[in-house]
Amino acid sequence: MKSQRAFTLIEVMVALAVVSIIGVLSFRAVAAAADTQQHLAQSNERWQDIVRFVRRAESDMLQMEGRRGVAGGDARLTRLTGVAGERLEFSFLRGDGTLGQLRRYGYRFENGRIDLLRWPGTNIAETPRVDALLGDVTNLSLRFFLADGHVFTAWPPDATAATELPAAVDVELELTDAGRIHRLVAIR
Repeated sequence: MKSQRAFTLIEVMVALAVVSIIGVLSFRAVAAAADTQQHLAQSNERWQDIVRFVRRAESDMLQMEGRRGVAGGDARLTRLTGVAGERLEFSFLRGDGTLGQLRRYGYRFENGRIDLLRWPGTNIAETPRVDALLGDVTNLSLRFFLADGHVFTAWPPDATAATELPAAVDVELELTDAGRIHRLVAIR
C-alpha cells in the first residue's frame, strides 16, 4: 500500500502566516501609493491655482491704460493701500473688452488670501465685485519701475505722474507652501 503524504498542521499554519504577511505588505504598499497619488493631485491643483493667478495678474497688468480723461473716482491710475504683509490693494484701469470701455480692476491681499476686484466702471467709490483667486498667501508686495531704473513701492510716485504707467511691475508672492515667487511684468 502506498503511503499518503499530507501537510502537517504546523506547515499549514506557516503557509497561512506567510500569505498573511504578504497580504499586509501588499495592502500597505497600495495604501501608500494611493496616499502619494492624492498628495500629488493636491500639489498639482495648488500649482495650477498659482499659475492661474500669475497669468491673470500679468494679463491684467499688460492691459493697463492711462486715464484718458476719465471722470469720477480716485484721480490715481493705481491705488495702493495698507502695509505689505497685512493688507495691500492694487487697482488700475483697463479695457473691459466691450467697445473700448474702461473699467477699474484690482487685487486685494488680506487675511492670507488674494482677491480679484472688478468695479462696474472707473469710479473706485463704487463697490467692486470680489472673487477669491488664491489662498495660503503669506505676503504680496509690488515694486514699480520707471524706464530710467528708479524703483517705487507705491504708484504713482507723485501727483504729477497720476496718469502715467510704470515701465514694469515686480510682483513678489510669498506662499506658505511654495516659498517666494517673483514675476516682473514689462508694461511698455
